[in-house]
Amino acid sequence: MKTRKQREDDKRINKEAIGKIADLVLDLIKLVFAGVILAGIMDLAFDKATMIWSASLFIIVMIVFWYLLFKLSKRKG
Repeated sequence: MKTRKQREDDKRINKEAIGKIADLVLDLIKLVFAGVILAGIMDLAFDKATMIWSASLFIIVMIVFWYLLFKLSKRKG
């Protein structure tokens, strides 16, 4: 059976891990955004409207996911 201190340490570690995952999700959002801009500049042969809408939807979903992770980690700033 775990002591109170061990349980608190486990919670702290879990919150830190969730915070790291939130950082990775934010980096993924930035990469997708940059990819859309680069693809638009390079005039690749595909439908730009579909690319923009699908990327926008993905970014919105990932921002909501990031916000939830950020709140779970209870970090400041």
